[in-house]
Amino acid sequence: MKRALLHVGVVALLAFFIGFATAATGKAPTEFRGIKWGSHPTGALKRIGGPSDDPEKLETWANRNKKLPDFSGIPVAEEGYSFAAGKLYGGQLYIDGDANFTNAKSELISRV
Repeated sequence: MKRALLHVGVVALLAFFIGFATAATGKAPTEFRGIKWGSHPTGALKRIGGPSDDPEKLETWANRNKKLPDFSGIPVAEEGYSFAAGKLYGGQLYIDGDANFTNAKSELISRV
């Protein structure tokens, strides 16, 4: 029962964020940092973790580049890519510093 509620909660949050992104731009994003949703890891990524070698399990990958592209003029310290069954389903950007956090927050709010 708890597992079913967790799945319903995750699906509801995912629907909320997709709806939020769609409402803000009028269309859903088709990719994250140049990699299309649902695609397989590219040579630009390196595997940094995952529960096992089972392709049905979740895996985390990182960009191999030392210098990452900025996000709307804000330096990106790290980026992560999440894959399930070998397909991209999520991405994360990491920024350093209070000033960069404030700038990123302002940038995202301005897009709403």
